Amino acid sequence: MFQYVIKRILMMIPTLFGITLVCFVVINLAPGGPIEQKLMAMRFGGAAAGGGGAGSGGGSSGANFGVSQDVIDALKKQY
Repeated sequence: MFQYVIKRILMMIPTLFGITLVCFVVINLAPGGPIEQKLMAMRFGGAAAGGGGAGSGGGSSGANFGVSQDVIDALKKQY
């Protein structure tokens, strides 16, 4: 019985390492980063508050989501 418990405890080490590795890979393969997520939140927050007019204005500035370069630089510095 004691050997069984020791085996199980020793098997926890590679299992923990494997789970950690898989989680790390999945998180790093996810698209976007914190800056892109913040820009999307700003875009959708502005579109919800502005109604239809803000939606048409937001579509014309697709690359930076209607946010100035200064704001993007400040977010990069923050993150």
